[in-house]
Amino acid sequence: MPEVIECYDTQEHYWELQRFLVLALKSNPNVLEGLYTPLIEKTSSIGDELVAVRRGEMPWEESEARRLRLHKEFDEALKETSLPEWPDYERVNDFLVRARRAAVEI
Repeated sequence: MPEVIECYDTQEHYWELQRFLVLALKSNPNVLEGLYTPLIEKTSSIGDELVAVRRGEMPWEESEARRLRLHKEFDEALKETSLPEWPDYERVNDFLVRARRAAVEI
């Protein structure tokens, strides 16, 4: 089974569950490409901001101030998180095995 099945006509991409889970366990932001929701109303402008900095359209000082602010917010969130230090790999693997078995039984 391929890791991703693409339909170019509709721009749809169907990810294999294992690929999705590996990206999620690694906290890879590309995991969001494996999700679909018609409810997205706003996206982050960080990519546009980085391009603007690279092109010289945004002053470096403004970009640096934003970076420092985001870093401070991250540090504060890290102190308050209830997430475990590591994902439960065994539980995720068990889920993947059950999902594959269920798919074969259909």
